[in-house]
Amino acid sequence: MAAMGLRLDQKPLYLATNVVTERPKGLAWTDFPVLAQPRFSVRVKDGDAYRPLSESMAAQPFLPYLECAGAEAADRTLDKRARISALSRSINPNQPLAVSEKGRDFVVTDAAGFGAKAAGGVHARYNYSFNMRAILHPALKDVRSRPLPEWPGSARWEVVRREAELERAMAGLRNSILYREPAALQVLFAISEATAEETRRLYAVLAGDVWLKGFDIGGRIREGRWLGTGKYRSLDLVLRMDAMLFGAVGSGFLEIDHSRRSASVSDAGRTLLKSLHKDNRDPDLPLRFIDTAEGTSSAAAIPAIDDCYRRFFRKMKAKLHGTL
Repeated sequence: MAAMGLRLDQKPLYLATNVVTERPKGLAWTDFPVLAQPRFSVRVKDGDAYRPLSESMAAQPFLPYLECAGAEAADRTLDKRARISALSRSINPNQPLAVSEKGRDFVVTDAAGFGAKAAGGVHARYNYSFNMRAILHPALKDVRSRPLPEWPGSARWEVVRREAELERAMAGLRNSILYREPAALQVLFAISEATAEETRRLYAVLAGDVWLKGFDIGGRIREGRWLGTGKYRSLDLVLRMDAMLFGAVGSGFLEIDHSRRSASVSDAGRTLLKSLHKDNRDPDLPLRFIDTAEGTSSAAAIPAIDDCYRRFFRKMKAKLHGTL
């Protein structure tokens, strides 16, 4: 139904930097791995500090969301809807959304239904990140001490340097791409098995000489898509691959040899991969739960995601720390 009486002082939400991920608190080590419903909050700048808006939003009759008009892939639109849905349910699970889709009039809708087609993906990334930060982070504690490579003077390598140094800082804050992106660890495994020719091709990608769609590795990555074992539908990584590669460089797991024009997994990266459980090398992990025509994971996939992640992280925890 139309959102009659939409208050002018109630500003519609955008997915912006003031949407904050809320992590479960008060957990013991024995509680991990943890599978939880994603929770988010909203904060706004107030002088030198940020103040929460969630309490005042919860008292409103509905939560308004303005979906920006413009051309973007359907899976990205659905992912944004799923995150807004999770935010809405975090603020007030009984509060409906008032949504303006692509510039149309506001319509009141059920929050869970609005985000259902990509809710599994949001759930997966939220829980993957939370468990990786707790279980894998101790293995990355020395990331800032690892040397970064020398950088040629080109504009492209300046971008790589800047992004790699940013990733190094974020890894220290437990916000590495290795934690945030379920495909990142599997990409590192794939690069560790690359041929000499593929490492030269990877260097050309980092140098900006070859576009990502011309980048293939061992049957796992082809034309910017993650193929896994071939059992499931492939995943487009073009928009995320740069971040994953910069993250691997910044964390010291990807070694760049300018004299040989090659990029390969470093000794530190191989040590990390060897320290993990053999089942943590799972090429189909980023693909297994895609169940919609748009290439997203729906709410129906959440039970299977939880079962898989529980096994995945129990094995990682036991292998890295020798304890459950």
